[in-house]
Amino acid sequence: MKGIKPLSFSALMGSALLLNAVISFPALAGLLEKGRSDGLTAGIANEQPYAYIGTDGKATGANVEILKAILEPLGIKQIETPVTDFGSLVPAWRRVVST
Repeated sequence: MKGIKPLSFSALMGSALLLNAVISFPALAGLLEKGRSDGLTAGIANEQPYAYIGTDGKATGANVEILKAILEPLGIKQIETPVTDFGSLVPAWRRVVST
């Protein structure tokens, strides 16, 4: 996979697997509609050039663009991408899941 950065490829594959899970399992079918109506939040590690806060104050980078390229064709237009340190991604996810 020459030319594709390993982290970007990992993000792409992870997103593809998540998409496959949402579409494949009937119990999760409602998640796609929920994403379309409520939007989606995907925390991203602050690792330039993959994801970082641009000069305009918005999240930007390869991982952000890959995420948008996968989700927007599915009708998920509202995508929040808070950028944080890698070490805080899992604890933040656990807080969201437990609520």
